[in-house]
Amino acid sequence: MKLIIFFIFMFFLVSCKEKYSFEKPEIIRIYNTEKRKIHIGNLKRMLKHKKSFYYIDNKSHIVKKLDENFYLKKIIAHEGNGPGEIYYPSSFAVNRDKLYIYSSRKENIIIFDTTGTYIDEIKIGRMYPTRFAIDDSLNLYYTPASFDIPNPIVKMNYRQKKITTFGTWLKKRENLTNLLRNLRHVLIYKNNLICVSYTEPIIEKYNLTGEKIFEVNIKNYSFMKKIIEQNEKFYNSLKNKNRPHVGSFSILFDDAYTYGDLLYLTLYDEDRKLNKVLIFLLSNDKIIFKEIFKIDNCLIKSISADERFLYVFNGYNFNFLKLRLDF
Repeated sequence: MKLIIFFIFMFFLVSCKEKYSFEKPEIIRIYNTEKRKIHIGNLKRMLKHKKSFYYIDNKSHIVKKLDENFYLKKIIAHEGNGPGEIYYPSSFAVNRDKLYIYSSRKENIIIFDTTGTYIDEIKIGRMYPTRFAIDDSLNLYYTPASFDIPNPIVKMNYRQKKITTFGTWLKKRENLTNLLRNLRHVLIYKNNLICVSYTEPIIEKYNLTGEKIFEVNIKNYSFMKKIIEQNEKFYNSLKNKNRPHVGSFSILFDDAYTYGDLLYLTLYDEDRKLNKVLIFLLSNDKIIFKEIFKIDNCLIKSISADERFLYVFNGYNFNFLKLRLDF
């Protein structure tokens, strides 16, 4: 009897070691943008702050503020090259009721309050359109599109314009440009930073002074192995061709978002479909895989979250989805 109980326990332990499924999540509401008369050209990023949603449309060069039912409240920023205007916005962050919007053509971060009032601009140079962060001391954290720095993550003090760098360059790989490999989504988590590689299955945690707390490589999960193997096949097929090894076939995590103790990542699968979300539980000294789910008939352009729900913008039909979180 004890032997039977032992084998049952071992089976349960092994089966729970890598728990994941591609079950369809519960979509409790679909917000139709056409009925709400919201014109969305190319939604690049979205976020939720208090009871409002914000999204970047880098085709129309604007940022829009929506209420909690996704009705338009205000256009925060307009197209242009003058003060308080944006051109090709590509990423943004929020802190203390202020929006920090990166304009890739101007190579500036333009600051507005959440009512849409222009405050200031910061010249930072070229930055890739991954997520960036700002802390309560008004320090910006981002990864620039440049090798002209000693480390891949930049910390810039907004007031003093003081720049420091930290992090470790990933080793060069033959079939992928080193710059793309070292891009990261940078997110604030409880006075620390969560950095998610754009193209590698690596998640890092730093304190705000740049000291690394831990690094996790999630390549050994079976669903990640399939994706990485497929990417390698693609890279190898191009090795002898005169083509750059960049673009969507290099990206793993197109978007990242934190709320509370949860980290959400949008994942390109082995068929290059952007319809999966990975969820991790964050703690002081480790990261725990919680769930992976697939949203059918969905192209996940961007995500945001609150304490109860995950919000997804579906690039196929231009609708916002509200998904229930049951853990």
